[in-house]
Amino acid sequence: MPTNLIIAPIGDGNVLDSWLDRPDDRQFDLFVIDFRPGPRMPPPLAAHFLNRPGFKFEHLDFIAEHLAEVLNCYDRIWCPDDDIALDTLAINRMFALVEQHRLQLAQPAVASGDVSFQSFRPKEGAILRFSPFVEVMCPVFTREAFFRVRHTFPASRSGWGLDLAWPQFFDPREVAILDCIHVHHTRPLATGEAYARFRRFGIDPATERDEVRRHFGCVSEYVNRRMVFGKLKMPTIHDPAYHRSIWRRLRERLSRHAA
Repeated sequence: MPTNLIIAPIGDGNVLDSWLDRPDDRQFDLFVIDFRPGPRMPPPLAAHFLNRPGFKFEHLDFIAEHLAEVLNCYDRIWCPDDDIALDTLAINRMFALVEQHRLQLAQPAVASGDVSFQSFRPKEGAILRFSPFVEVMCPVFTREAFFRVRHTFPASRSGWGLDLAWPQFFDPREVAILDCIHVHHTRPLATGEAYARFRRFGIDPATERDEVRRHFGCVSEYVNRRMVFGKLKMPTIHDPAYHRSIWRRLRERLSRHAA
């Protein structure tokens, strides 16, 4: 049985198929929550399935409360939005990196599509950077980390602000951006079904973010701004193969000039 789990609330236009492009090679199970009006049938490869209305972190809180025995079967849990595309082998490697580097909380880098924080773009030549926080749109938790921050989930139906509160529950070297794992964010920011439903239910994400900040405390505004513009320096684990390749190309160029 796999020790990794994807929990994914999905609606129309989801990219679930990208995660399962090589289903026989996957090292994870899939827990799908279809929030569209029902009844809905489970996707063919889903090990677990719910059809219920609500928002992402309401669903995660519900699962933690009522289906903890399911979560206890897994060591690591990825919770992507349904517009985060990534292929099967990259997902396998993502989970392996979390285990290898003993991370509690992580996210893949956003290589294409919209992003709120430029610091979440991949850094060339890096395996990972230890980050002040990760975003709510595609966090990877250990099971322990998931339950450690689970009490924050009900504080924001939109999810805004939760990512800025989570770092206080972890050591700095337990939170990272996985630069060598590249997701594609397929929708523009603040669009899609969830944001239409926020408006319908009178949910103001910015107000929820401010409430989370008041209740839990968050990373500083200085750090937040530096992350927005991609200016924050972070401790980095570099890819040795990348740097060997640079030196090899440099030697080849010098040899050509010498000849």
